[in-house]
Amino acid sequence: MVGVTAEFTIKPSLKNTSSLFGNYYLSYESRPFNILVDTSQLSGARTTFEWNPNTKFQIKLGSEAFVENYHWQTYVTNNGIQGNLLSNNQENRSQVNVFAQSILQLSSHWSFQAGLSYNYTRYRLEDQFLQDSVDRSGDYSFEPILSPYLSTTYTLHHRNNTYKWYGIWSYGFSSPTLEETLTPSGAINPDIQPERGWNYELGTSGNTKYFTWRLAVYTMRIRDLLVARRTDFDQFIGINAGKTTHNGLELELKANLSWKNSTFQPFVSYTYSDYVFNDFQDGNNDYSGNALTGTPPHLLTSGLIWAWKGIYGNINYQFVDAMPIRDDNSLYSEAYDLLNARLGYSTFINKHWGIEIFAGVNNIWNEKYSSMLLINANSTGAAQPRYYYPGLPINYYGSLKVLYRW
Repeated sequence: MVGVTAEFTIKPSLKNTSSLFGNYYLSYESRPFNILVDTSQLSGARTTFEWNPNTKFQIKLGSEAFVENYHWQTYVTNNGIQGNLLSNNQENRSQVNVFAQSILQLSSHWSFQAGLSYNYTRYRLEDQFLQDSVDRSGDYSFEPILSPYLSTTYTLHHRNNTYKWYGIWSYGFSSPTLEETLTPSGAINPDIQPERGWNYELGTSGNTKYFTWRLAVYTMRIRDLLVARRTDFDQFIGINAGKTTHNGLELELKANLSWKNSTFQPFVSYTYSDYVFNDFQDGNNDYSGNALTGTPPHLLTSGLIWAWKGIYGNINYQFVDAMPIRDDNSLYSEAYDLLNARLGYSTFINKHWGIEIFAGVNNIWNEKYSSMLLINANSTGAAQPRYYYPGLPINYYGSLKVLYRW
């Protein structure tokens, strides 16, 4: 990865920030069913103008463009030994974004934000595998998308404490991934569209001497949700799942406490997700009204961070609720909880030299759980579908660092 950014002050109230960036990626993966060799080259540019005529008004205008060249090949595998070429494809993806944002500070309490963005995405596939005499090359592009954004915030300062309330109304989208733009045979998927949706959110946050918090409730009305239909063990096709509703709540609480040179930071975060298919017809199957696959209704993380005279430690607990892993909701994963802990010591022996030593343990209860799920998995031959990728059992780690400060 490489990039360069330049900032220009045109005049005190107007400045420009421009960037050039790029990355290169190369992977060789030996899999049970084939060998995948893929490379990606991406380059792009971004520029933003920021105008601040006074302390109460700000406007930003900018654009971004990038081009990605993705080349992938698959080979026959003979117990891990690379065999004959199976496929050879190259896809060029280009994207342009143009955006504007303004912030208006009406008073010490009220502020408003408004924004608008424009996106255009285009794909070009080149089938470079000539042995089968089938050319799957093709062009595809999506209609330009306009995404508006409005928000308002009320802020109250009282005795060094800050309290905020806000509301957001916005329209967003998510473009298909590289794999979702292709059929299992490697051809352009002509029916795939970006998922789009309206978002409505209300929330509050605040911080005092001892506590910080954030609470948000939201609903998203999405159409053309992107989901994967499995056609084989290593093959799927991206499809749009009609209309879905995403209702949710997010809560974060953290305390900052101290006692006799010790600091304590207990924290908890909770997410509630009520996501359903409103209208989803997949062939002859009607999944309307079902819970959305791959989304746990309840997520909870809590823990404690503490420090005392160079000694520090943390302990954290995570709960992940059961979730549907098939669109027909006939199968659910099991809920699980994990407990992790870490203890360390850091100090400088003199002006220049210091040491840090720490050790930790993950999955203290040695819980059997799935760290990744394969949604709507299909079986291969007589084998059962592989829905679950197991997480690590109890495991330990440690480190010793020698530090030099000059």
